[in-house]
Amino acid sequence: MADLEMKTDVKTEAEPKAKEKGARRAERKTTDAPPERAKGFWCYIGPNIKGLAQSGSIYRGNKEDALRALAGAIEKEPAVKALLVPGKQLAGARVRVRTPGNALYEAYRRAARKGEK
Repeated sequence: MADLEMKTDVKTEAEPKAKEKGARRAERKTTDAPPERAKGFWCYIGPNIKGLAQSGSIYRGNKEDALRALAGAIEKEPAVKALLVPGKQLAGARVRVRTPGNALYEAYRRAARKGEK
């Protein structure tokens, strides 16, 4: 009988710890959520521009945040702005940038010429 009493005592001690652990997890989930403006990402699919922009760079947040990060490259070559695409359109944009006859292709060529100089 004494063994049974000890086991029940152990269970009652463990229950509050489990509740505390669950409460901490719930608290962590709500506080670690990213801010609303930082849900998406933008990718620069243009050529490397020495010291200003690197092809394939990812920028988290909204478009304004990404444009601010690329401000120097945009100042040097405005076509860079057209080569900044949202993550949802990345796959299609990577194909279009290599296909002659569309705006992304032409923007890439303009940026590449400026990047060489």
